[in-house]
Amino acid sequence: MDDERVEFHVRGPFRVQAPGGADITPRGSKLRGLLLLLLTSTAGKRARVWIQDKLWSDRGREQGAASLRQALVQIRKAFGAHRGVLAADRLDVALNLGRIRLCEDGTGEFAEGIDVRDQEFEHWLLTERARRPGPEDAPAAGRAAWAPAVPLPSRPWTIVVRAGNDPRNPSWWVEQLVADGVVLSLRETFNATVHRNGHRNGAAAAEGPAWVVDLASFSPDRRRFGIRAALSEQGSGHQLWSGYRIVRRTDAPPVEHPDILQFTNALVAAVADGLLAGEGRLPGAVRADLRCCAAIRRLFLMKPDEVKRADETFAEAFEIAGRGTYLGWRAQVRTIQRIKRYRDALDDLREEGARFAARALQLAPRNSVVLAALANTRLFLEGDVAGGHELAARSARINPANPMAWWALSSAQLYSGAVDAACENAARARHLAGMPSATTCALPFFVAPPAFRRGNGSAAFGCASRVAGSRGGAAPGFSGPAGVADRAPAQVGQRGMIELKCVPPNCA
Repeated sequence: MDDERVEFHVRGPFRVQAPGGADITPRGSKLRGLLLLLLTSTAGKRARVWIQDKLWSDRGREQGAASLRQALVQIRKAFGAHRGVLAADRLDVALNLGRIRLCEDGTGEFAEGIDVRDQEFEHWLLTERARRPGPEDAPAAGRAAWAPAVPLPSRPWTIVVRAGNDPRNPSWWVEQLVADGVVLSLRETFNATVHRNGHRNGAAAAEGPAWVVDLASFSPDRRRFGIRAALSEQGSGHQLWSGYRIVRRTDAPPVEHPDILQFTNALVAAVADGLLAGEGRLPGAVRADLRCCAAIRRLFLMKPDEVKRADETFAEAFEIAGRGTYLGWRAQVRTIQRIKRYRDALDDLREEGARFAARALQLAPRNSVVLAALANTRLFLEGDVAGGHELAARSARINPANPMAWWALSSAQLYSGAVDAACENAARARHLAGMPSATTCALPFFVAPPAFRRGNGSAAFGCASRVAGSRGGAAPGFSGPAGVADRAPAQVGQRGMIELKCVPPNCA
């Protein structure tokens, strides 16, 4: 019967309650963390070695096993007469699901108050929280005590993406995939409602400004595929931008071609250009996106005052709309401030970056921009190469058109000594960023000491030279150091990394 079960409350402050109502929550964050690891398993069971890796990753195998045994003793002692809900054998630790009840009906953050000082557990908990609805998704009646000061995200303007609706067109399927990619990038970048409308004559009802993206595919011959896009204002029909790409067909779908992915970024940048150009006549509700676009371009000028102003502008955008993307950019600011030595207080930067990244991931767990920013935070502020690599790879899988994802992955690979892969992905990011223009700024690319320690110094410098080789078309604000790729490793040993400038994403 339910009234005889031990209750585990995981929404809000974590607590364990006996059937009679007594609080039997074990003292100690790792004890509660262990229970949380079991509660989030489908079968209520985890392998001992897996638990050890999450709670005692900084200890040897034998020491971690001893710590786990001691933790089990302490949990059973706290449970008293209900110690039977926890079972363990030589391989696994488990909860008796027939004797417990999991309660997630409270208000507040998932597993509040569990502060396990282990990087592996922190990363796991961050991911678990991102998978669950945050406090803003709780019923309104229970929200007053902890409601955030910022408003929940709103969508004050609309973008309609229109593709062909004739499946008989040989290129129809690829055209739909291109449209899917465009929708994804627009939704990640802008605080707008993005509609898919397959009928070219269909009108989408919209509040506030409405822009339309028309996509049309064509095949000049059997070996090539082409796509054209036009951006216009709905209603007036005023065309803001148009462009096209033609690529050769290969075994892979044309939508995966780097030129098509680059074309998606060009379209997103055109939307940003249109916003900035029309700032004076657009309603105030769009100002969050206006601020964000301006801040991104200011950020990558890589000047201390501009970086600080960009951070303030991202904060203003978040106060207006409360999007996770804006916090992701604030985490990226901390990474830049650390690497460029604009601020020397590493502990403060690490704490701020982790806080912004964690909240951004809660608000937008599948946004590739947020994941890329979090990957950079893990890598450059926390020194977590494996975690940075995992997040960057996830970002690239979610949106392969995002140059930031490939930059983050390249940096993580270089830190782990995978120089060839790092070089390839840095070049990919540069290509996806598109042709240099007045809206293109500089994004740092870093050569890490591990590359040299593994004997890959020459390869790393060769990679750096190829990536940074073409500088003639860089933006007016581009500030790359001359001749940096020609320095010998010994000349940069004290600094710890070589800084190169490459062409990054536009407003995307």
